[in-house]
Amino acid sequence: MKATACPNCGANIEVGDLAEFEKCNYCGTNVKVREIIRYEQNYDIAEWFKIADVAYKAGNYEEAYEYYNKILEEESIHAKAWIGKGLSAGRLSEPEEQRLYEMYTLISQGYENIKDKKSFEFKKTLINEVYIIINKNYN
Repeated sequence: MKATACPNCGANIEVGDLAEFEKCNYCGTNVKVREIIRYEQNYDIAEWFKIADVAYKAGNYEEAYEYYNKILEEESIHAKAWIGKGLSAGRLSEPEEQRLYEMYTLISQGYENIKDKKSFEFKKTLINEVYIIINKNYN
């Protein structure tokens, strides 16, 4: 639970972990609280996603894992970050240090956070990536 101030009246607003919007109990204003919290705490989720995605594509799975984790530490609502962290864990898995259960758990959490599962556009890519990771670990 985080707190921020209402931009309309200055009253404190309690922000739930998954909330994107909250209503000010004092003046009734609907507030997009995630943007305010990002501004107040000076972090940039969009930039962290870019870094994580580039690191993953470049094969730097440790850095990708760290940035996806950093995103989730601030805002646990991002399905793509859960899935990216899971895939990074899978890519870091070695025969002597299996991380496939961690991969499964993180991807499952991400999938649960997808609002519209029917329009999930990366489903085929995700399945292919998981197949490659599992194949690497069992061959």
